[in-house]
Amino acid sequence: MSSKLLHTLKNPTLCCSVFSVVRSFALSLTLFSLFTVPSLAQQSPPYVFYPGDGGYYIERADGLRLHHVGGMDGANRAQRSPRWSPSGKWLAWVAYDAGGCGTGSGASEQLAVAGAETGFLRTYDGVVRFAWSPSRDLILVVAETHNGARWDVIDPAAPDAPPETGSLASDAAELFASFFASEPARTRNDRIEEAAMSADGRWLAYIDDGPVLVNQVSGEMRFIAPSVYGFGGNRGGYIQWHPSRDWLISVEEGVAGCGSSYHTQVTDGEIRYEVGTSHFRAAGVRHVQWLPVHVDPQTFIEAGLVEQPQPFAVLHAQEWITALQWSSDGGTLFSYIGYGDPIPLAAWDVARRRALPDAEIPPVAEQIESYYLDRRVLAESERFVVIPNDVYDKQTGRLVLSAGVDLWTLGGVYQISADERIMIGSAILEPVRIWSLVYGDLEFSGFTATAAALSPDMGIIAVASGWEVRLYTRESLGF
Repeated sequence: MSSKLLHTLKNPTLCCSVFSVVRSFALSLTLFSLFTVPSLAQQSPPYVFYPGDGGYYIERADGLRLHHVGGMDGANRAQRSPRWSPSGKWLAWVAYDAGGCGTGSGASEQLAVAGAETGFLRTYDGVVRFAWSPSRDLILVVAETHNGARWDVIDPAAPDAPPETGSLASDAAELFASFFASEPARTRNDRIEEAAMSADGRWLAYIDDGPVLVNQVSGEMRFIAPSVYGFGGNRGGYIQWHPSRDWLISVEEGVAGCGSSYHTQVTDGEIRYEVGTSHFRAAGVRHVQWLPVHVDPQTFIEAGLVEQPQPFAVLHAQEWITALQWSSDGGTLFSYIGYGDPIPLAAWDVARRRALPDAEIPPVAEQIESYYLDRRVLAESERFVVIPNDVYDKQTGRLVLSAGVDLWTLGGVYQISADERIMIGSAILEPVRIWSLVYGDLEFSGFTATAAALSPDMGIIAVASGWEVRLYTRESLGF
């Protein structure tokens, strides 16, 4: 077929046949999509995929399953146009050079193709466009070069075989290039009139501070907590609904040094998951798509999950929490917003795990100003002082530990436990840290947070992450 196609494209008198070929190819694509039977391998929650580590991660929407495709040496670090083969066994994408805040500095681009056990790169001197055959695992590549354009037909199962190749007349090259699908459209949904509708038409969603869901029938509104990585800087973004379920991808755009930063989460309105936290790559994840239903994620290499402790309760607010404080009896947890003199936000009955809308919220306890070795004390107990990120024994003057991070300049706080055996530290968008004052070691580091507090009986760590407060037992954190 390819030699006939090449002959057609070379012969100007057969120009109309080119359009016929394109129409036939487009029709076969349509029929293929209509009659493909979805795989049952994907179970609820659905899966997403996104670029990372020279390939693509496949992650379940709750972070409890993670696989990786690719990861080939020598691949350009920027990636675009990921497309799955008809069998779902292969993923192909374009790897190109991009540096700093620019769009790219290299003249060549690579076609990267990866399967479960093997993959390959093919470099072209120019811009690469490609499409899978609608019914077979074959790739048609059109590469625009300085000398016009060329095309290849590649079998990924036999990448070392000489590709079937040829040249295209310039008009035919433009025609075929225009046929290939471009990146999925990303429509900003940061105003209600630009809301994206779910597949069943029940929900509209748009970006405010975080995602907002509006039920078309009842008028119910759900305010979903924004990504903690976009703290205080969200300015909109876009929504991508799952084609068959009440799940959506929310890409929230914030302010960054080069223009924008992007932070991504998936939610069904109840479950909310920051994409990438299962392997600590959440910040900056942008190009996230739903995994097609015919792709079985179990086909690909299982990536190691970073095992994280699970909270025994989650408390919800609708503002960015910047401070937490326990009542003296440990029964109530108070939250605050702002800096300097934090403003009361919400209170919760911890045992019943419910909000106390009429509770009187006390002001945040002030740190009594004192000095040690002519430096200001940031935290103090009967035995220890913290100045500014070193812990000293007040009686002997001995340096107990050096925290290694100056949380104070990041709006953070230190807290020494009542038994003086541990110290916790937290700051805006920093991991919560727990040190042993007995051994002088860092015992725990995790949970990107906006505030944290240890209960009076030292049994519970409350960790604020944006709009949410997660409660962990001391034992679950391993100390």
